[in-house]
Amino acid sequence: MTNNRTITSFVLIAACFLLSYSPIKKKSAYNISLKYYPQSVDENPAKTSKGLMWTLSYLGAEFPVGSLDKSIMWRDSATIELQLLNCGLPITALEHWKAVISQIKGTDKYKRDNGIDVGIFSKIVLGSPENYYAFVEMPEYLSDLLPDTLSFPDTSKLAAGESLVALHERMVILPDSNENPIHSKFLGIEGDLKTNTISVDHTETLDLMPNGQVRVGIFDKEGKRINEADPRLSSGGRPAKCLWCHEVFFAAPFGAKTDYEGYMSLARFFDRTKKINAAFTEYRKELETDFHHELYWEHEYAELLYLKYEEPSFHRLMQETELDSLRLSTELVGIPMHINQEHPHMGELYYRKDLPTIFQFKEIDLTTSSR
Repeated sequence: MTNNRTITSFVLIAACFLLSYSPIKKKSAYNISLKYYPQSVDENPAKTSKGLMWTLSYLGAEFPVGSLDKSIMWRDSATIELQLLNCGLPITALEHWKAVISQIKGTDKYKRDNGIDVGIFSKIVLGSPENYYAFVEMPEYLSDLLPDTLSFPDTSKLAAGESLVALHERMVILPDSNENPIHSKFLGIEGDLKTNTISVDHTETLDLMPNGQVRVGIFDKEGKRINEADPRLSSGGRPAKCLWCHEVFFAAPFGAKTDYEGYMSLARFFDRTKKINAAFTEYRKELETDFHHELYWEHEYAELLYLKYEEPSFHRLMQETELDSLRLSTELVGIPMHINQEHPHMGELYYRKDLPTIFQFKEIDLTTSSR
């Protein structure tokens, strides 16, 4: 009898031990240290925290009430610790997060610096379409998202002959304005709209995730998910660029001004769009979260994380390399500078792709723009 009890106790202890070391419980696998390099002397580090919050929200984080301070923590003036299990990421995406964090931590740079540049982190998790799609669980095929994209009634379709995004004709399909926001899906279709038989060359989708954040997808003519819009059809770019433009809303077509017979009028379209965005707002008000969708202008702090890495200032490069001003000036002789047209307040900047090898991170491919 004693032996049986001993065996039973051993089994129970072993089971508890294994459960305590399950993938979810190994919190360190989901923690990562990020290095902060300011673009200027007077930069406000709080904007970097907000940028990280927006980045993670774009990737599905719900930030339950009380979680923010446990998710994004400053260890000192130059180091942020992210504890991703605390910010309410979708459980089904955790394995991919674990793999990405492991990849970053395995680099020589991370081991040497005891962390990774917050801009590099942003480019990897948000600027990489492959990672973005995996984190937000965007289906590989459009048919898995919507069985028949052209079965919507004509009253839901807008023909946009003029667009600042599409380089040719575009059709935009709206969901029912009375539909539950979480089930709403918007489509932008590039193709030939002049005939009754619509030729679809390219499709972009936008819907809402459970955390109230928008999710975007780009699909080719065959309905297969692709990393970026075909530049011959659209200037939409990659998912990160779509998010930069849409913020938290469905944005109406820029430049559209002509009504087309058989399609929704622009006046009707703008009215429907306004009502749908209002429904999005009401849905978000019901969420119990530390995230504030109403402060939508703060989305730019997420974009600035990767932009400041891609277009660093002289001051930032000094912080990164710990070179003095004279030595750094020598390294940068002859390399042109520019002003970012969206953010002229950042002053003169370099394009990182133009910089010598000592300023590059080669262990993970970051050569392509996040947009």
